[in-house]
Amino acid sequence: MSHKDTHIKLGRNTAALIITNRQDQVLWCKRGETAPFLGSYWAFVGGMVSSLDLQVSTEPRSILKTTALREANEELGLELKIDELNLDHLEWVGSWSTPPYLPKQIICDFFTIEAGSLGLEHNSLPPFAKRQKDQELEEVAWASPQEFYQRWQQGQVTLAPPTLAFCRAMAQQQTLAQAATLYPELLRLNQVTPSIQLLPLRSATLPPATHTNCYLVGTQEFYIVDPGSKIKSELDKLYHEIEHRLAQGDTLLGTILTHHHHDHCAGLNDLRSRYPQLLFAHPLTAQLLKIDDYTPLLEGQTLAWKDSVQGQDYIEVWHTPGHAPGHICLVHHRSQTAIVGDMVAGVGSIVIEPDDGDMEAYLDSLERLKRRGFQRLLPSHGPPIANTNYLLTHYIQHRLEREAKIYQALPQAFELNQGAGELSWLSLAEVVAKAYSDAPAVVKKGRYGGLAGQAALSHLIYLEKQGKVLCSETKATTKSRWLAYHPYLDRFAHSLVRLKAMMNTLRVQCPWDRKQSLNSLKRYLIEESYEVLDSMSDEQEHREELGDLFFQILFQSVIREQDQHFDLADVFDALANKLSRRHPHVFGDLHVTDATEVKDLWQSIKAQERQKKAEQKNKQETISEHVHQQQTSLLSGIPKSAPALLKAQLIGEKAATVGFEWPSVEGALAKVDEERLEVIEAIQSGTQEQVLSELGDLFFAVVNVCRHMDIDPQRALESTNQTFSKRFQYVEYLAQQKQLDLKQLHIDDLEELWQQAKAYLTS
Repeated sequence: MSHKDTHIKLGRNTAALIITNRQDQVLWCKRGETAPFLGSYWAFVGGMVSSLDLQVSTEPRSILKTTALREANEELGLELKIDELNLDHLEWVGSWSTPPYLPKQIICDFFTIEAGSLGLEHNSLPPFAKRQKDQELEEVAWASPQEFYQRWQQGQVTLAPPTLAFCRAMAQQQTLAQAATLYPELLRLNQVTPSIQLLPLRSATLPPATHTNCYLVGTQEFYIVDPGSKIKSELDKLYHEIEHRLAQGDTLLGTILTHHHHDHCAGLNDLRSRYPQLLFAHPLTAQLLKIDDYTPLLEGQTLAWKDSVQGQDYIEVWHTPGHAPGHICLVHHRSQTAIVGDMVAGVGSIVIEPDDGDMEAYLDSLERLKRRGFQRLLPSHGPPIANTNYLLTHYIQHRLEREAKIYQALPQAFELNQGAGELSWLSLAEVVAKAYSDAPAVVKKGRYGGLAGQAALSHLIYLEKQGKVLCSETKATTKSRWLAYHPYLDRFAHSLVRLKAMMNTLRVQCPWDRKQSLNSLKRYLIEESYEVLDSMSDEQEHREELGDLFFQILFQSVIREQDQHFDLADVFDALANKLSRRHPHVFGDLHVTDATEVKDLWQSIKAQERQKKAEQKNKQETISEHVHQQQTSLLSGIPKSAPALLKAQLIGEKAATVGFEWPSVEGALAKVDEERLEVIEAIQSGTQEQVLSELGDLFFAVVNVCRHMDIDPQRALESTNQTFSKRFQYVEYLAQQKQLDLKQLHIDDLEELWQQAKAYLTS
């Protein structure tokens, strides 16, 4: 391809030097695996135009020649003087531009020079061979173009399209300046190996990538891998290559999908309508795409094709989940090459989305690829990768380092009581802000941390699976809050597991525990609850009674587990989810100012939950409108089995949330007087049912007074119960001391004893 742009730009223009000797050999250079561009590729010595090169001349060709000689000096350890005489020895043979899948265009001009002009004798290696491994070059070697082309055919070396074009031209003793016209297909696709062609297609993929690589695999028979573009002009490029192959007598065997993401199968329907050959995919990929007409690909299967040289060749399927459930790699063992889909990328990065990704599986798949030690990896975005071990090691280490940063960003829950408030559970956005401080702003753009947030959530889910972090909800979402787990918490897990195992044993081996049912346990739950209340003044008793109460909860959950309904973990998870759901001001983004707002918020959330439950139930059952109204009522959440006094308190509180209450305590007190008079009237002239009803009204009115005064009616009555009991017991004591029979005493005598007890206890 001739050089048309005469303007030289820093960062865009490069120059390379094809050095030949008198034995028709070429000096080949293997780039270092850490090189920023084409690491571990075999190429020619060369590099970017520098600002110093621009000062030498204003003529583009002279600038590029200067660059080529300077790079030869720096990379090969030469000390050649760069002057006009030496520049005259360079012959321009062509210009190539980088393929469209690279976001930045680089134009490279190629020159040839005879080794003697550089001071190199015959096939002697430059001083580089005596030095340690360099950042730019890893190895240099003299070899004939025929020998090197054969090494490429055998999959031993990786060449970029222009290097392959020049190698072919030299091997066939053709003019190098005509290389681009001799092999025009290399201007639009990359012939990675004799069996694999890379055709980049512009697609709706994740920036900075702009293309998805479509691969043509096979020689006399071939497959299409990942038709990821639905743009007509891009599909026409693919169809042109297919028709060209078919015109040569090759046979299309079918289409293969590495996974289900849109930028890998967008053109599938159009392609199949034109070429209705077989479709090959992993069953999970087909399921996600809702495709029935396909041939399943499972771990270890092979897809073969006829080969003019080998007779037959094949690729092997590797199931490599992590980025997607049905993700596969296609391994060509003969050339030590793997088409790896979205396991790695030559442009951009790989995102493990929480919805269909799995960080643990992804890391395992990367380790598997690394252990195999491929010569090259063919990603879906960007150029082929030759520095495979370096890149896979980098990917794995980068993920682990990022995971460590995420863990370190979280507050450590050294003790459970700290998690109750002294430690702030972090949101996903807060985790990203701390753990991705070194990442570009563009990847963190978005409410939950953008792409970085997706990656962080996948890491957090993996950390939770490892038992290293705690999530505020059973199923992690972008709205979840996070806390770092600490081994101290294992004490609680150990105690709970031991207790659960003992309960299961009792349910089998103890006759009494074995015969219990949910109905028979009701009374014990109530009794143990009251015993907890009685024990609160004594630390040791309180601990034991709490254990007895928890035993009832454990017992009931074990019965439910045996009936295959739910288990204790489900109980805990449901409670954790409810706490998270009803405290959006703690585990969400909502802000409140005081306890009153919290209480109002709580009631609002509960009302929404009741409404949602009613709607779900109505979808499953046909019920009357009256029952529906009861289910969605503000009062429908009050426990039916609650004691009457508590129930009266709850009813008053809920009715008050919509303004159904006296504006002041005076109004509530007046209602007490009104109900008292109605009780007297009912006693004088009413029936027993009327008296019961009016007494109930009086109780309810008194409870409303308590609520206005922010007094718990249960505590008020219990206080009176205790006071009355102490006084009455002292009355009994006085009567015993005076040898009096309480049953025989007149009411006035009883009143006298009562006043004595009252005075004594008060003093």
